Amino acid sequence: MQESRRRSRVELVLLPLSGLCALVLGCGAWPGASEPTSHEAAHDENGAAVVVDPPDAASSKRASGPSVRSIDKNRHTPIATADAAPAELPALPEGTTVLHVGDSFAGALGIPLNKRLKEAGVRGVLKYRTASYIVDWAHQPALDTYLSQYHPDLVLITLGANELEIEEPERRIPAIRKIVDKVGDRPCVWVGVPLWSEEHNGLMDIVRDNAAPCRFMDSAALFPDMPRAHDRIHPTMQAREDWAVRVLAWLARQRRPTESQVWQLARP
Repeated sequence: MQESRRRSRVELVLLPLSGLCALVLGCGAWPGASEPTSHEAAHDENGAAVVVDPPDAASSKRASGPSVRSIDKNRHTPIATADAAPAELPALPEGTTVLHVGDSFAGALGIPLNKRLKEAGVRGVLKYRTASYIVDWAHQPALDTYLSQYHPDLVLITLGANELEIEEPERRIPAIRKIVDKVGDRPCVWVGVPLWSEEHNGLMDIVRDNAAPCRFMDSAALFPDMPRAHDRIHPTMQAREDWAVRVLAWLARQRRPTESQVWQLARP
């Protein structure tokens, strides 16, 4: 009986520690990831990795950010930006699907972005792994599976944050091209990582030069001076909301729909 009670007390201690591991450390990286990362992660209710950098005291007191609501589904959708009043933008194509894949920055952007896509009548599917790399998504079957499963009308890719310090970043060109080839003729945007330092290896320039026919979205230009969380890398919770609003506005303005591709984008 005493042995049983001692075992129960041990289990009660161990269970919270395992839960803490999942919450703080994001135990369980992408299988086969070859380069380590220090990004912290937790998991949402669906088991997907979610970056959980705590907001600073000021951002925690602010609202969760402007929302997108439809005025006239056949005409315009007002989208508020972080620096300006709501602007009239073309409505997004209801009933379509946007697939978003990538690393922790895909999670930071994709969660608030999907909320706004839903409000606009668009289905957002977010699939990301915190400790993943361009080569992972190029050579492992996950992207092929998601493309076949969801048949997206638009694909967003947010990758490269874990590779901004590697030597010879040009060696990523074949993997970048392989990802683009997998996407095929679907409209596609490679969302550039919002750089947190001027000291980097030029990987985002390499992505920009090799992502065609996917469009490249320069997040650093779209959201300069993005507020960062305590790790000084990931955006604060409020900045994620603001980033999502800016990305959605960019997508709405860049759309050039055709009969076969309602998410077709303007050529740069």
